[in-house]
Amino acid sequence: METALRQLVDKRAELKGEYTHYLEKIEELKHSIECLDGSIKIFDPDFKPDSIKEKKYKKSPSVFKPGESLRMSLDILRKASEPISIQEIRKEIVSQKKLDENDLTLQRTIEANIRVNIEKNELIKVHNESEKPKRWLIA
Repeated sequence: METALRQLVDKRAELKGEYTHYLEKIEELKHSIECLDGSIKIFDPDFKPDSIKEKKYKKSPSVFKPGESLRMSLDILRKASEPISIQEIRKEIVSQKKLDENDLTLQRTIEANIRVNIEKNELIKVHNESEKPKRWLIA
């Protein structure tokens, strides 16, 4: 089979699998909603579950695979010739992952993720507590 055709067939198989996965997920959600409706009816038989306004579903995009943010941060700190700030680490990660530099929400999310990883890691310490922004280095 030609390379282009093989890639198209593979992509279709992948999308079909994803489609099937989401159909199964929809069925699970329907069942959960029906169970909740039944539970609500136990407490108030006259309550109309359909009167409940649905909340908008927002799934935050996952920028990192599990542990990837910490690994990338540690690699960047190891290669740095001097202590660096979280913002500098974020800029390097954005560059390496080819992410949108203009998406401020994404930038804040990445910085928060880096901050959590750095502050709880014993391998990383603040260079100078009084300096703003804080600059970090491998202990």
